[in-house]
Amino acid sequence: MSAADPKLTIRDAAEQIEAALRLPDPIRWRVYTDPGANIQTPAVVIGPPELDFQDYRPGAYPTQARFKLYLIVDANARTLETLWDLVPEVSAIVDEYTDGVVTIAMPATFVAPTGELPSYEITVEVPL
Repeated sequence: MSAADPKLTIRDAAEQIEAALRLPDPIRWRVYTDPGANIQTPAVVIGPPELDFQDYRPGAYPTQARFKLYLIVDANARTLETLWDLVPEVSAIVDEYTDGVVTIAMPATFVAPTGELPSYEITVEVPL
């Protein structure tokens, strides 16, 4: 986005991330925006962002969104190898095709309706 372009809204940023994650051909993972969905792995769940505000007056608009992406796989003998293969792919796609940047990826457990699943929590920071 150039300096002359309007700023991204929170919805724009989320849609941009979702569209980017749907790009791999063949599809490497499913993309979900509902953490309560019946998740089929491998998957990336886009969680609601943390929002930073530069101005604290009423009606101020956030200046940055910090999205949590959950890269989720099945628990099996190849769990770690699968996560280690997919984390760099997700990061590269976000960095290349969105206005955001991946700042950290941390091992996590994703609590799905069907139970706990191994995952990485990937933080994406997007200026708004």
